[in-house]
Amino acid sequence: MDKYNKGIRHLLNTGVLDRYEPGFHVSPDKYPKEAEEWLFNYPEIEVRKRLVGSWLNSSQPQAVEIIQRKIKELEKLPKEDPYFTDGYRRDEWPYCKKVMLNEMKKRLAEFERVSPPVSWTRVSG
Repeated sequence: MDKYNKGIRHLLNTGVLDRYEPGFHVSPDKYPKEAEEWLFNYPEIEVRKRLVGSWLNSSQPQAVEIIQRKIKELEKLPKEDPYFTDGYRRDEWPYCKKVMLNEMKKRLAEFERVSPPVSWTRVSG
């Protein structure tokens, strides 16, 4: 998946693509350690953003703790950080950080309310 993302970035940089962002990522359910590493350290912002949703839809018991750590990390960033501003107009920047963090907190609260999440109680066979 990293190769796909790098290929897409190359196509964007050379002008072949103009509207697509690299967003392929590993599944927290299949590769939790790698998905956690990518959530905090992957160079493409879109990948990190998509991983938040993947963690909140996963069946991993550590998802709540990981997303709480991500929220704390993001709260420390300035509102002008590319994580919040990438893809938005400059006049929207003052609001982006607050909106994104509020949405993450809302989704996390919804995720925590489901006890246990349906995906944890799947019956195989």
